[in-house]
Amino acid sequence: MATLADSLKPLAKAIRGIPGEMGLRTHRVWVVISRYTGAHAGDGDRTDEVFELTEGKGFSPKVRWLRSEEIAVGGLASGTIEVGPITADVIPSTVIRDALNSATANDGDVCYLKITGPNHPDGAFYRVTDRAFERGIHYKIQAKPVEDLES
Repeated sequence: MATLADSLKPLAKAIRGIPGEMGLRTHRVWVVISRYTGAHAGDGDRTDEVFELTEGKGFSPKVRWLRSEEIAVGGLASGTIEVGPITADVIPSTVIRDALNSATANDGDVCYLKITGPNHPDGAFYRVTDRAFERGIHYKIQAKPVEDLES
């Protein structure tokens, strides 16, 4: 038997796609999982798995840079962003959810977000600091900028 959330997913997906169709989602977001052959992150050879985050007919999710008041009150790092809310067909895919939760990460695995767009034409990496998966229809990710990460 379908739940209310299941029955609302097609409508939510269609509505979430409207800003993308209008060209308002100017930043693209990828989850990058870097796996190292050594015992710790940075040890050994590196291989990357990359998954683009999309929603509502394949468009990029909303990316918002938090205001200085939000950063100060929350004790967050300068440049912290919020991605979402993201409405996906699978909320979220198991691979992305596990990577963001580090539930299946090995000792040598590191998970980042890569953002490209007007604010980061060459791309920038962010480390996930918070995520909210508890909603039945969508989820949000909060991340802080990472300095000196080799691409």
